[in-house]
Amino acid sequence: MDLRHRRVAQVGVATTVKAGVVSARDPNSRKTSTTPTPRLGRPRSQKTRTAIMRAVLSMLKREDYADISIERIAATAKVSKHSIYRWWNSKGDMVLDAFLEYALTRAAKVAHSENVFVDLENFVVAAHQSWRDPLYEKGLRGLVIEMAFDPTLRLKFSEDYLAPRKHIISTILQHGIDRGQLRADTDLETVVDVVLGFVWFHISFNATVQDERRAAQKLAAMLRRSLSRALK
Repeated sequence: MDLRHRRVAQVGVATTVKAGVVSARDPNSRKTSTTPTPRLGRPRSQKTRTAIMRAVLSMLKREDYADISIERIAATAKVSKHSIYRWWNSKGDMVLDAFLEYALTRAAKVAHSENVFVDLENFVVAAHQSWRDPLYEKGLRGLVIEMAFDPTLRLKFSEDYLAPRKHIISTILQHGIDRGQLRADTDLETVVDVVLGFVWFHISFNATVQDERRAAQKLAAMLRRSLSRALK
């Protein structure tokens, strides 16, 4: 192959590789945007990120998710829009990170007791009480709407928000199995979905009861009838 043809071949390979990267990214990309990838340019500043996170949480305390924009966040944080795109690809991505950091401080923490059903009650009550925080409620409701149009955001939410909570419930149930209070063949995955489904229904459709403890006790009573290990 002569030099001219070799150069043409090299250009062709480079073009193919570049095109392959783009096409591989497109099916899973977030909202179509001409915004440059946030990984380019100068190194990202942790100080800038902190300022942006504070601005997001400050606005979520006072406003609805739909009223928050990247432009306004940038102005509040005193940074450029480009600085925001160094860290996040979309508003939903940015708000999710801020929400997750905030939610960590309010995560339901349930210590194992001698009764697995009491532990489940406490988890359900703590989950309901989180929604008494307006920032927590508005942030989560806004993200739920955003996730309907953004499968990548939905996957991240599932991995970073739902998975840890599923793990907490699964640990409670496994503790009950280990103590002999639950049947050894208990389907942990299904029971976890039942518990989360109970909580999610109430908080998603404004059906939260006034007495969370009583509601949690009813759920625990139903599970007790189905899952308790038969005593000989």
